[in-house]
Amino acid sequence: MEARTAPSPARPLIAYVVLAYAITWGLILAFLASKGFRFADISLGDGFVMFLCMLAGPSLSGLLLTLRTEGRAGFAGIWRRARRWRVPPAWLAIALGANPMVYLVILLTLVVLVSPAYAPGFQPLGLAIGLIAGGVEELGWTGFATPRLLSRWSPLRAGVTLGLIWATWHALADFAGNSSALGGQWLPYFLVYWVVTLTAYRVLMTFVYARTGSLLVAMLMHASYTGWQFALHPNTSVDQSFVWQAVLAVALVCVAAVVAVREGPAWTTNRRRMVLPRPAPGIRALKS
Repeated sequence: MEARTAPSPARPLIAYVVLAYAITWGLILAFLASKGFRFADISLGDGFVMFLCMLAGPSLSGLLLTLRTEGRAGFAGIWRRARRWRVPPAWLAIALGANPMVYLVILLTLVVLVSPAYAPGFQPLGLAIGLIAGGVEELGWTGFATPRLLSRWSPLRAGVTLGLIWATWHALADFAGNSSALGGQWLPYFLVYWVVTLTAYRVLMTFVYARTGSLLVAMLMHASYTGWQFALHPNTSVDQSFVWQAVLAVALVCVAAVVAVREGPAWTTNRRRMVLPRPAPGIRALKS
């Protein structure tokens, strides 16, 4: 008798990425079309609308595919992981403190060595924006995608893969909002601030999740990144902004590398299997 093998999570992952992009980019394109694709006229209010479009993609995709592949039991699993707050203090410190500490050290060092223009600001509204982004987006990125990636790959490989997906998913909204002001500088800016920085940060997030299994901590870690980026953003010129963004990118890559080295080969070259619940009766799983 031929042995039965467990269904691969590859197809649900591909479906998730396609759906997350389709929802977010589709909504943004529809909104930009209503504005006549006049990127130079994008206002702060328009940016908020695009922010809502972005929230919809990863969260709705994750919830819909959770229902399809796991049924109501999948929602119960998400809720359990979202309530898991008792985690090792060291990993909680990395989750909440890595970004603001690195960010502040960079800005204050640049204030002393380069220019007072790098002095951090403080906009409390940024923290609220971070909480919304982290709480909603991670229903998909960590609630759905990360456990399936960890069932196949090491946290390092899973984090790099999801980080690249996460970073490039921002491209359309960022291009619409910043290309007019940045012109030919937009692409290097995007590669540094989004692709390199977010990929490194997602590697950290994946290690934290692999060690804690807490969706709540992942939400707070995402909120810490987005919130403090908004809250502490300095009043710098385009060229000055590129400097601190480049330094931040290098710093987060170094932090991620240190964590990966400390975790050792067992966590950087081997997968950390996380068992996925079987689909509920009557639910048709996406199988390869």
